Amino acid sequence: MIYCIKFPQQRYSYKTIAGGTLQTNPAGVWNPENVADVAPFKQAGPLLVKLRSQAAQGGSQRKFATGMTSGDAFLTIYGLSQCTPDLSPQQCIDCLVVAANYIPQCCNASRGARVLAPSCNLQ
Repeated sequence: MIYCIKFPQQRYSYKTIAGGTLQTNPAGVWNPENVADVAPFKQAGPLLVKLRSQAAQGGSQRKFATGMTSGDAFLTIYGLSQCTPDLSPQQCIDCLVVAANYIPQCCNASRGARVLAPSCNLQ
């Protein structure tokens, strides 16, 4: 089962949103179906680190990266990282680190998840 959210994230603020990250807690959306063994999903960590770096280096037009890795028992893990294009590479990395650190709180045993922050998101 693949859990996919097809609606874009929208953000509105009475303050400028360009050039900085908002310091708010991310929100998690997860697949309600849990996995029996979370150990194979630990292999998603290195994938998210790689995608975080690729997204941060995407320049001002494309702060987006996707990828996949093979887990145990014929398991394929897909990932996506995205930042708003106004962020510097370091701001993008910092935002995605906060989002990734939120996964254990919201959706550790879920088959799939998306973590949304005001300036970045990951799946």
